[in-house]
Amino acid sequence: MLIEAIRDFEWLNEPDFCLVNDAFEITPSCKTDFWQDVNHNVSRDNGHFFFVRYLRDFILTAKWQINPEQPCGAQCGLMGRFDERNWCKISLVRNADQSWAVAATVCRQGISDLSLVPLALISDQMSYRLESYQGSFCLSYSLNGKDYIRVRLFQIPTSYAEIKAGAYICNPSEEQFSSMLLEVSR
Repeated sequence: MLIEAIRDFEWLNEPDFCLVNDAFEITPSCKTDFWQDVNHNVSRDNGHFFFVRYLRDFILTAKWQINPEQPCGAQCGLMGRFDERNWCKISLVRNADQSWAVAATVCRQGISDLSLVPLALISDQMSYRLESYQGSFCLSYSLNGKDYIRVRLFQIPTSYAEIKAGAYICNPSEEQFSSMLLEVSR
């Protein structure tokens, strides 16, 4: 049950949401995102992040209902975060040409990078996994909630002992949409 799994979770930039049949229907605010680029003076840190705190190695998964009408660039997925300048995230994104891709972003010292994995076929639900092991991180996705495909393996060197990890959603566009957070497991 989602409610039991999220007992210790907190919000950063709490969105509009409601509980529907043991899932959260979340409507992100428009013009929200997580993206940093100190070289180009870009700082967007107003997306919505629902997280729990970890001090050591962990595995966290989240399952989202996919909204086929979500605007271009809108995201709902999984994030790990030390602070606004050091984090990672993975989600499904809709491109301007209406195609879909899994997007994995790593932000180190205020500079975000992006990896895209095009998908010819999407499911009505997507699962994401973030693993932390001895200072290394792995971002993966699954179309069936069982078989995970690794997208990024990386490190984020920081002096922080604590990492926040959890579900995130954001909407850089001006079009409204909602998505359902179906499951979080740790």
